[in-house]
Amino acid sequence: METEFERNFREAGGTLYEAGAAADVLRIVNEIITGFGIRSTGVSRKILERFPVLKNASTGISSGEITDVGSGVPQLGVTTCAGLIANTGSIIISNLSRDEEILSLLTDYHLAVAGKDQLFPDLGEFLKSNDDCNITLITGASRTADIEKTLVEGVHGPLKVFLILFDKL
Repeated sequence: METEFERNFREAGGTLYEAGAAADVLRIVNEIITGFGIRSTGVSRKILERFPVLKNASTGISSGEITDVGSGVPQLGVTTCAGLIANTGSIIISNLSRDEEILSLLTDYHLAVAGKDQLFPDLGEFLKSNDDCNITLITGASRTADIEKTLVEGVHGPLKVFLILFDKL
């Protein structure tokens, strides 16, 4: 199931990082910030609770207190996820957390952090074991061909999706 997820996630245009320690998260965030010239990063409250090393990072990271877009949306959003779907390579975001919803959908770049224990073979299995039905499925970067049948990326969501995968989160 893990191999199927990784293959489908990459085929959908996602970039996958494997991590073994909390320090890897800061290293990967810094790598993405540097590689894409990102000037502002928003981190969800759940991520800051799990990885306090990000609180003191000198990388332009702001706290996850983003609950509306009045103050502007950062370029990179870092969130947890509710699950991963192997047969589509999708990330599931719970919309019950307003900051995670905003940071995963309205930013130019989205980085999710998950554990391999969050893998499900398909959406049906996820729904059987979770009461949270207020979810968003993210399968690769946003793209549409609605306008004059020309493929445009980043219209309805991030231009690029990243995932840090731990053995267990």
